[in-house]
Amino acid sequence: MVPSLVAWFAFDQAAKSNMPTAKGENMIDFLLAAFALYVDKVQVDKRVFHQAEMAANKNPFLERIKANMFRAKDLKSLLNVLKSI
Repeated sequence: MVPSLVAWFAFDQAAKSNMPTAKGENMIDFLLAAFALYVDKVQVDKRVFHQAEMAANKNPFLERIKANMFRAKDLKSLLNVLKSI
């Protein structure tokens, strides 16, 4: 199975177990987050970052994805991340 698909299924499963109702935005957010395997950094929102942490706790393979994700609270923190790449 393709690694990004494994990641997407893990994020989806984590969200289903932690959220009472389905969120439409999860369809694209989790798919994009799964591509963190292939890029330097992926900016995600608080919800996706939390789900990635939950999924990584259950599956060590996903630690690499979590390491490539970040949340930027403001433009200054975004700039710091971009400079570090």
